[in-house]
Amino acid sequence: MIVIDLETTGLDVNENGIISIGAVDFDNQDNTFYCECNLREGFKLDPKSIDIHGFTEEQINNLKNTEEELLRKFLKWCENIEDKTLGGHNLQFDIDFLQRAFKLNNLPWIFRFRFVDLHSVAYFHFMKNKLDIPLKYNLSHLTLDTILAFLGIKERQGYHNALTDAKLTAKAFAEFLNNK
Repeated sequence: MIVIDLETTGLDVNENGIISIGAVDFDNQDNTFYCECNLREGFKLDPKSIDIHGFTEEQINNLKNTEEELLRKFLKWCENIEDKTLGGHNLQFDIDFLQRAFKLNNLPWIFRFRFVDLHSVAYFHFMKNKLDIPLKYNLSHLTLDTILAFLGIKERQGYHNALTDAKLTAKAFAEFLNNK
């Protein structure tokens, strides 16, 4: 499994873009990927996203890689990983951005349509063990930070970073796998 996380310039897949991808080979967690790219022309930066990822508008416009170069580097890194099933936390968000980017850059979507989501794993762990699922607005509030705290994993500090979050997500998957 390839555990991924993205940082984007907002929440709207139709208006915002990818600025970084972090990934971990779940079977060899020392094998990681991290790369940043500038914002694709025509996409917007939601100022609220800066509070999450910490990239300034100037930094985003001056990153080294184009979106296409970022995706090609990611595909190259994935080549030697046998199980290319994508995993992550609230993974549909990342998948939506990735699929759109792959399509816009005419690159092959090699990951197909089966994914592993940490939120679902945690949700069913809570249900199985008759634990109260934290709710916000009457919906599950099993955020990555909530799951990390539950598992006793040191929570992330400061801004979100795609590689740090991918590593923490992989660690959380491993804890659930080992019945923690």
